[in-house]
Amino acid sequence: MRTQFLIALIGSALLAVSLPAIAGDVPMGLEKLQGNWKMVALAVDGKAIVPPPSNQKLAIKGDKFTYTPGSEEHRGVYKVDTEPKVATLDIEFTEGKRKGTTLLAVFEVKGDTLRVCMPSSDPKTRPDAVVSKKGTIVETWKKTK
Repeated sequence: MRTQFLIALIGSALLAVSLPAIAGDVPMGLEKLQGNWKMVALAVDGKAIVPPPSNQKLAIKGDKFTYTPGSEEHRGVYKVDTEPKVATLDIEFTEGKRKGTTLLAVFEVKGDTLRVCMPSSDPKTRPDAVVSKKGTIVETWKKTK
């Protein structure tokens, strides 16, 4: 009886460890970011860019992203922390012209809208809120099908 209990316990532990892999390897905090996005608004230093760039696309799968502004392609990895008051996002570029660059950002997701706020001048300074003001870039993305 004790052996059967231990086998069941070990089997449950192995299943629990493998569940993230079964779920698609989506790190906690990145669930709402999964999918394809199109930029619908852009503000730099508190000023809206009108019209926003229409050829900006973003694809997120797991913790990896592909950012395609026009014909260029940049790839990288996202690291998310949803514990602080404002969710943080470290954007690390691993391929493309921005390879080796890390941007410190904050973000919010409401329905099918993603808003990302990052510094416009000092890439080592993370904004404290998703707010369009001097010193920030705010990108607004809509999920596509």
